Amino acid sequence: PFSYNTNIGVSASFCNFDPQDDFFIIEAGINKRGEMSELSEIIEPELVVFTAFGEGHLEGFGNVETIVREKILLAEKAKMIYLNGDNPYASKLQKDFSSVGKKVVLFGLQNHITSQLSLLDYQLNPSEGITWFRCQCEGRIYHFQVPIFSPELIILLLPVLHQAFQLGIDKEDIQKVLHEILLPEGREKIYHVGEGYLIDDSYNANPISLHKALNLLKRFSYQGYQTWVVLGDMLEMGSFSEAVHQESIRSLEEHKIKNVILYGSMMHEAAEKVLSKNSVDGEYYLASSHEEIKKILLDQIPFPFSRVIVLFKGSRAMKLEEAIPTEWIEHETWNHSQ
Repeated sequence: PFSYNTNIGVSASFCNFDPQDDFFIIEAGINKRGEMSELSEIIEPELVVFTAFGEGHLEGFGNVETIVREKILLAEKAKMIYLNGDNPYASKLQKDFSSVGKKVVLFGLQNHITSQLSLLDYQLNPSEGITWFRCQCEGRIYHFQVPIFSPELIILLLPVLHQAFQLGIDKEDIQKVLHEILLPEGREKIYHVGEGYLIDDSYNANPISLHKALNLLKRFSYQGYQTWVVLGDMLEMGSFSEAVHQESIRSLEEHKIKNVILYGSMMHEAAEKVLSKNSVDGEYYLASSHEEIKKILLDQIPFPFSRVIVLFKGSRAMKLEEAIPTEWIEHETWNHSQ
């Protein structure tokens, strides 16, 4: 199937599991009302991890509160639940789940929550393509390194680490597995090109993931990198689409992104409305095709890269991976996704 988190995809995944396996790990994704109830009946999970509740697939739900109500249906029969404590809905959900006898574990940033599972600090090391991080698990402090640049993604490893420790897996064995992490296609796939980076995050886009991506670029900017973003339309936003895209343009300025290529009618319209009313510090290009994006990048960015990072971000239908110059991929030094 095209996706493995739908009814068909989840069913196909179960068919591929060996009955002798100790653990089945399933992703459950929804984009309209009623889907999670069906998935819950298929999966019947004992343990559920809620990574985020936010403005994704608003077209099918109408508001975030409805998304929350639909998502938590997955945990009706679960015995244990992990909640991302950095999410504003986590505190209430923790109380609700606990009141019906479910074990709830919060995870997240130390400065956001008090929990037994938290990310204490992290240090981005671009030259080696890794991030060092320190986390707390049940009162003990651990140090790891991982080939992931985004701390928001590292936070999502915390429930995995917690389960590994619960199973008695040694820290050294955990580190070996972390070092071999391969991010899926289009999900922050990292290429080291010359002295810079290309990040293909073209599989999906919504306000939460865009905020995370722009935070990552800002971290590179602090280390002296020139930052570029190729940003495509964010689909399935329904009646919120115009506001979401205009807010995205404003976020680019807030994150001090100086070089921007916008692709898609909704991004173009948002840029024309926002930029006409505000002076901006940087260069904005409105591209109408993948080939035009390539031309702008090749004309504006000297190759090989010299402390430059380029991020591609957009909804799946925008196919922004096709706008990545072939020359860049062919001259990669390494990537952590192959």
